[in-house]
Amino acid sequence: MKIAAMVLTACAALTYAASFGLYFVRRREAFERRGLVLVGAGLCLHTAAIVLFWIAYRVPPWSTACGVLAFWSWTAVVVLMVLAARRGMRVLGAFIVPVALMMFAAAFVVSKEPFEMPAGPSPLMAAHIPLVFLSYTAFLYAAVAGALYVAQDRRIKRKGPEAVFGRIPPLEWLERFTVGSLVTGFVVLTLGLALGFAWLSMAGLREGWRDPKIVAISVAWLLYGGLVVARLAAWVRGRRVAVMAVVCFVLVLALLVFIRHAIPEDLPAPATPQAAKEAPGQP
Repeated sequence: MKIAAMVLTACAALTYAASFGLYFVRRREAFERRGLVLVGAGLCLHTAAIVLFWIAYRVPPWSTACGVLAFWSWTAVVVLMVLAARRGMRVLGAFIVPVALMMFAAAFVVSKEPFEMPAGPSPLMAAHIPLVFLSYTAFLYAAVAGALYVAQDRRIKRKGPEAVFGRIPPLEWLERFTVGSLVTGFVVLTLGLALGFAWLSMAGLREGWRDPKIVAISVAWLLYGGLVVARLAAWVRGRRVAVMAVVCFVLVLALLVFIRHAIPEDLPAPATPQAAKEAPGQP
């Protein structure tokens, strides 16, 4: 079963790559007509691979660094297929697919060892994890739209050729989409973070907040909360919002990668509710 999952994973990656290549060969029109069909086929293969890995290793995909990247890229493509129902948003596929493909490829080289879950499985965790992934996906789309805004704004100011960037949507559309993605991601992340803390509180883990994953989510919430407030208060607009959306996403990615090295491993952080009860000083 593991071999079958690896084969499906490779086929999904090749299909995503083919859809991305089609965009540059046939340009926007062909990508919207045929490229999204290839993306859908890759998504089906991707889904089957994740399910087989789940069955083969007997852990959910978000229990390992490898699975996190694979599941995050899967979430990004699912959202793309939903947005593709609106014609004006289909062009985003040419920029989301390569990002999802890079995350998918990175899953092969990161650790496949399961994380230590700070409070064990629970219904709250089952809701918390998908919400966090959805929020990060919204932030990914905000970063992509922000990067496109900067590129289009640069082309307009310099009166550059439209051969490369002429297919990018107008600046007004990109700003609305960026802000909408930021607000959506922040609201969803707030709900996910609240469920996460409720999960730790019910498990009696007072030291659970020191878990690197929870620290990373909390810092991301502060970063994006500040950006959303700044935009809604009209302190930043247009290009500044776009640049900050990209910068925040890069910072969060770096945090997710390096947070485990920044937090000492000898901090007391019980791995299970039972361990928490037996730890000194616990009620």
